[in-house]
Amino acid sequence: MEIPCGNRIAVACALILIRVAFCSEVKIERTDDGYRMLRDGKPFFVKGAGGEEHLDVLARIGGNSIRTWSTEHLGYELEVAQKNNLTVCAGIWLAPERQGFNYADAAKVAEQLERVKRDVNKYKNHPALLIWAVGNEIEGDGSHDSVWRSIDDAARRIHELDPNHPTMAVLAEINPQKIKALATLCPNIDILGINCYGGAHNVAHRVKEFGWTKPFIVTEYGPLGFWEAGRAKWGAPLEETSSQKADRYLLNYQRSIAPGGQCLGSYAFVWSHKQERTATWFGMFLKSGESLGSIDALSYAFTGHFPPNRAPKILELACEAHNKEVEPGAAFNAQLTAYDDDGDKLTAKWEVFEESRDLKLGGDKESEPTAHPEALVESSGMRASFKAPLTPGPYRIFATVFDGNGHAATANAVFMVKKK
Repeated sequence: MEIPCGNRIAVACALILIRVAFCSEVKIERTDDGYRMLRDGKPFFVKGAGGEEHLDVLARIGGNSIRTWSTEHLGYELEVAQKNNLTVCAGIWLAPERQGFNYADAAKVAEQLERVKRDVNKYKNHPALLIWAVGNEIEGDGSHDSVWRSIDDAARRIHELDPNHPTMAVLAEINPQKIKALATLCPNIDILGINCYGGAHNVAHRVKEFGWTKPFIVTEYGPLGFWEAGRAKWGAPLEETSSQKADRYLLNYQRSIAPGGQCLGSYAFVWSHKQERTATWFGMFLKSGESLGSIDALSYAFTGHFPPNRAPKILELACEAHNKEVEPGAAFNAQLTAYDDDGDKLTAKWEVFEESRDLKLGGDKESEPTAHPEALVESSGMRASFKAPLTPGPYRIFATVFDGNGHAATANAVFMVKKK
């Protein structure tokens, strides 16, 4: 039945009034040992992850928030988060200079600021909104004052339009120069957001050492970044197993996040599947949906308990060609050592891909590398035999272990096919 136009307008206005009435109020207050966040008057410590998928799983393991990077799908993300009793750190996308944006172009900067204002007005009253994250890693080396001023201009406008939610600037790691610039040029930023990986274990110490006096949130953390990992002779980064990554998530959480103080919480990266250098480097889920051990680690971090059924663990991937140069067509073998705490029967999947060539910066989208199924000669359980591709170049073997209950573990090995 169609609602008459006048009634539709009345219903829409009523819904808006209801939404405004239930708009959350988020404040930050000082404590004896640092800061705390209050959401509608109650203490709120962020136990979050970056992404919009599998939110029922995040809620089930004790999570309470998700982080997004832009407002492109924010309406949907706010709604699905609310349905799962989660909050949203809403990313306000500011264009990075690496993508050609010029912060010396006053007209372009003003146009971007108008978009920020429109987005804030559109979503500021949603009850799931927690924080506005102003930009993501747009500071570069931190030397361009015009970038910092644009961050602050956006934060100032956000405060004018929405006094109920704090602002946060998200930086790619920290150093004294970045902290000084943020503190000096961005007085309208309430929270420092830090994307850090190898340095996550001591980030709380470094925040104080570099002179930041306001609160901070670890906005990304997880495994060693591919820029921090060891490398093969030809430069390919050496990736940890998913089991090693899980240990790193938990250790970094316990050392730098859980103690609180200046820290208001964290967002683990990344609560989905993502191709970035490899298909398994940062994702906490496989593309097919299975969860990895990092999710078990977050469950323990958030609740003090592991889930009833846990992901399998890979102790070692032993590959005869790992980190070596081999002749085209050369034969070699690989073997996994894996186990499952729950006694689940394990199966293994073996794949060979070219090393990724579509290498981007700052998490920009990358395409998947070319698969070489012909390189897998035979597999039986935790063992496999291979024949090196005939085309020279770098390759990577991926081994995935499944427990049959929606969980998995991953490992990979690199090799180089010599030129003829």
